[in-house]
Amino acid sequence: MKWSLINRLLIKYKWAITLLSINKQSLRLTIHCFYVKIKEKIKGAGKMFYSNDSIEKILRKIVFAIGNGLEDAGCSCNDYRSAKKIENSTHFFYSDAINSKILDLCVDGLSAVRFKRISWNLLVVVDEINKRTYNVMTKETFENAKKKLASRNTPYYLQSICHVENGNFNPCFEQLTLDGLDNGEKFFTNDELANDYYKIFGNKIDSSEYSHYTIVYSHERESITELELLKLDENLETIEHQDISEYITPQLPLYETPYSENQNKAETKNNLRLKPGVKPQLKNDDNENNNEKRQS
Repeated sequence: MKWSLINRLLIKYKWAITLLSINKQSLRLTIHCFYVKIKEKIKGAGKMFYSNDSIEKILRKIVFAIGNGLEDAGCSCNDYRSAKKIENSTHFFYSDAINSKILDLCVDGLSAVRFKRISWNLLVVVDEINKRTYNVMTKETFENAKKKLASRNTPYYLQSICHVENGNFNPCFEQLTLDGLDNGEKFFTNDELANDYYKIFGNKIDSSEYSHYTIVYSHERESITELELLKLDENLETIEHQDISEYITPQLPLYETPYSENQNKAETKNNLRLKPGVKPQLKNDDNENNNEKRQS
């Protein structure tokens, strides 16, 4: 069944076959799938994320918080340090500001799980309504973490979360061998990853009900330049992905503040002003009309 699927894909899409090694028992090939768009061929590949109004609103708020945090991080160091709620070294200047803004939006079904790795403060957003968890990171951090998985002595926090919450899904990019075996490397045991997951969440959520999503962004100073929503497996390979750059310009406010009618009237009154010279001319016209009435 798996090979019939591969044969169909080989005809329709571009594949690159790389010879890895030749041993005494068999010739092993790793097939890397490079595709533009594959829909409904491999489980999860190219498929758009399920979404609804609630999910979209939450994503827009998180993106708004990212943009707001980047702006805050661009202010003076002293003002920034007095306002933020999470403090790491200056190396994490931007992420601290973003996480502080994310904490502010954790109301009405949204909560945040805060945890530490050595001296690094981290958080995961929990959407209790749609049963999703989110983390936010730069594209550079994500790519570096993925490269260093094989050399780690302890599980990476994102690896543990994706193992537990996304363990039943297959990645878009599969590595296969001619004998049908999965050639993907497993860096830690199931128990090691599960124990690490428990250190992060404890009993705060039922992991069997949740799926994890990673929001990856790039920025130049205070401006977001790239934004993507990823669903990953334990090796940080992509299961699903979606470009959410359209959310960079937020359509929803981070906070809903009351707006009184009196305030609206006052602002309208201040904005309705006559051009210089018009008002005195009106007074002169009134005086001329009064004089004409008296003469008549």
